[in-house]
Amino acid sequence: MSERWSLFLDESGDFSNGVTSWVGGVLVEASAAALGRRKLPEEFERIYGPGPYPPHASHQNIPAAAALHAAWVPRGRASVLAEGALAAERRAELRAAADVLAAGAGSDVLAKVRAGARPSYDDLQHADDVLQEEAPHLRHVLSHLQGERQRQMGDLVARLFGRLEGRASYVGALGDGGAPGPETAPGHVREDAYVRALSVVAERVARLGGDVVIDVHVLTRDVEVGGFPKPLALNAHFVRQLAEAACARVGGRVRFRPAPAIQRYADHPSDDLPFHPMLAIADWVTNRVRPVLHKHHHSWATVTNTLVARSIAPSEAALNRRVRGRERLGPLPTIAAAGPLEAAVRDAFAGQPEGALPPGWAGDQARAWVAAARRWA
Repeated sequence: MSERWSLFLDESGDFSNGVTSWVGGVLVEASAAALGRRKLPEEFERIYGPGPYPPHASHQNIPAAAALHAAWVPRGRASVLAEGALAAERRAELRAAADVLAAGAGSDVLAKVRAGARPSYDDLQHADDVLQEEAPHLRHVLSHLQGERQRQMGDLVARLFGRLEGRASYVGALGDGGAPGPETAPGHVREDAYVRALSVVAERVARLGGDVVIDVHVLTRDVEVGGFPKPLALNAHFVRQLAEAACARVGGRVRFRPAPAIQRYADHPSDDLPFHPMLAIADWVTNRVRPVLHKHHHSWATVTNTLVARSIAPSEAALNRRVRGRERLGPLPTIAAAGPLEAAVRDAFAGQPEGALPPGWAGDQARAWVAAARRWA
């Protein structure tokens, strides 16, 4: 019986209008069922509570989120994080910040949240602007709280990877920033910058893995599909389509099995649509790694050292993994770059000259894989 692995993916940034973003997450040599379905939510509660579950990194990056989430009164069966240790230490400041919002330009947002609406990104940003203008001292306190939450998330990821004892890696692909490709046949996903990056992740994972089954969990977004006038939510069928095509391109023995619940981060988890907590880890990873990857001129060694030094990645080994069955090749970068650099890697595996590769981390990782391709057999 084949070994079962798990892949948890999200995205960070805006793939539209040529903006370079990335798809990333965590690859684990373990089944999804074995990965902290109970323990991780308790850890999120300690760090991020109170507020909605699951915690969303782009929201938690805004200092005012702590105040609005503490004031949020959930409705119905919405998933909730109870007050955690960090918020309890700052309860007085959180209440004071809510009072400032209630008495000023943030009153509408606060009233909406107290009536049960989950605060949106724009709500949080507006509240943050209000606090910066009307109570900068409180906003400063909340900024420190936000920084402590980031630090503790880094500690949580490090402990998680420690328990997995080298069986987990960050994976991802930087988007190429290009325009969508040509329209496709009915029922097929059209290639755009996001789809191309997702496909490159699948290729990199297929090269890294051996004869294993990988359950794929993806936080979805809309994609264009041939024969449909409007974009559709990426679902398990489309994920399988893209993953199997990627695996076929690299000749991998990996078998991808998309999880049935391909959902958006804003969805309310329920018994019918369970949210695996590792997706919240993937969300945090993509959000924290992306700004470092945008330092294009930095070497791969510098990027690796920066991510580890900032407690974003738990170790260098989390970013450089040995290929299953070809350990003699040594550790290879687990993060790729869609576009010409990945094309150079494909050319090398096809026995074709790869051409000149640019300096910087993206070129470095491609060079490492090109060299491995020459010694692959």
